[in-house]
Amino acid sequence: MPVTIDAVLSGVCGVRGGPWDGTIVRGIATDSRRLSPGDLFVALPGATTDGAAFLAEAVRRGASAVVLRLGHRPPPGVPYLLVPDPHGALCRIAATFYGDPSAHIAVIGITGTNGKTTLTYMTSQILTTGGLPCGYWSSNEVWTGARRFRPALTTAMPHDLQHFLREVADSGMHHACMEVSSHAAAQGRIDGLHWRAGAVTCVTRDHIDYHGSYTAYLAAKRHFLQQLPASALLVYNIDDHGARLAATGLPARTVSYGFSPDAEIRASQPRFEATHSSCLVRIPGQGAFRTLSLPVPGRHNLENALAALTLTTDLGVHVSTALAALAAFRPPARRFHLARIGPYLLVDDIAMNDSSVAAVMQTLADMDVSPIVVVAALRGNRGPEVNADMARSLAAWQPRLRFAPLLVSLSKSAVARFPVDCRVRPDERDAFVEAAAHGGLAVTVMDELEDAITAAVRRLHPGGVLVLLGTFGMDDGEAIAHRLWGAEPPARHPPPSFG
Repeated sequence: MPVTIDAVLSGVCGVRGGPWDGTIVRGIATDSRRLSPGDLFVALPGATTDGAAFLAEAVRRGASAVVLRLGHRPPPGVPYLLVPDPHGALCRIAATFYGDPSAHIAVIGITGTNGKTTLTYMTSQILTTGGLPCGYWSSNEVWTGARRFRPALTTAMPHDLQHFLREVADSGMHHACMEVSSHAAAQGRIDGLHWRAGAVTCVTRDHIDYHGSYTAYLAAKRHFLQQLPASALLVYNIDDHGARLAATGLPARTVSYGFSPDAEIRASQPRFEATHSSCLVRIPGQGAFRTLSLPVPGRHNLENALAALTLTTDLGVHVSTALAALAAFRPPARRFHLARIGPYLLVDDIAMNDSSVAAVMQTLADMDVSPIVVVAALRGNRGPEVNADMARSLAAWQPRLRFAPLLVSLSKSAVARFPVDCRVRPDERDAFVEAAAHGGLAVTVMDELEDAITAAVRRLHPGGVLVLLGTFGMDDGEAIAHRLWGAEPPARHPPPSFG
């Protein structure tokens, strides 16, 4: 609903100017290209550009008022507010404009290097099955109760996030589950939200290109977790060293999960089959061990299920209902997706760092499948380190799974269409190839994904397994494989989200 500029900017300190009387705000924008007439334009300083450079464009498109950093010259004839921190101001402005919806619903934040999307899906599906309908924001899909869409960001900008939570509340749902990326935490996009619960799956080396070091990356995760109040629940994976570090010394009530004997929610006797997995799990106060079954393979998926079980039973879902929901779990796209194509098996996973690669390789080993041909994507514009780490992880599994030579796709045509630069730099490619060679793994690099999959198909024998690994540029892999084998291709995956 349109509100006055005085109401929207109440509580935001700064230097005011321009014709304020009677000004109405109809929305919030930080991108002049997305601005509609009547929107308040918040000019955010960025790493490479400053929103203040687009003030004239915002005014031309009908901005009702502008917020910009102290020191910038405001445009003439438009109400303005000069603030020391536009990012912090945006969080407060967005919460005020949308009625602070997180104060009225239970918001669950999911963070970690891997597993965020799967855990978000598991948690929302269990809550909904248990009679507690839940909206969610994941990198794969957003559900507000009124609409579904693929997001541009893993964690939204503050005004889009508040809009999402407002829609969830207006749809009559009292729960919302969302991924919290390290980028969003470091940039303060989630500041000021009210949290009911949180989870940290694992914290391994990733996004060093952005944060600069593992220490800074871990600090970004903790920035979110430190916002959980003492009344909130924080669940963490006790089997992951980084998750234990992230969850130490926080105000929230913590509960550990995992296969360790020290885990408060403890799993044992895992079993892995080609299409499902199971374990026994003991929950304090629930008596004997219960059987947890999943229609997807992999130890990492059992760990995600333990986290979801811990979160949702604390939120009021009966343990039997939660276990039944997990037994019927519908996973997100490209999370160890299995497809039978003629005499071959295809495994498609978004694995994008050394720990997620290791999780896929361990699952393949547990399935006892062979022979295997692997097509992997490199991480473009993410730094040499993450690619070298991936190569070392793959090389470590080669003696057991025997998939050499590894076929690598740069997916040049696909990534050239992305709105952000995900092209693989020469130093990133060289770091991967050199680390693989040092580990004894032969690598063949190809420019396009279709060429790599074509080469893989030529190497496959009936009963073989084609494994597709990676994120940007790999979404069409399954469709390409179907086409090459003369089978009907599946529906295209939606485009990836970023950040």
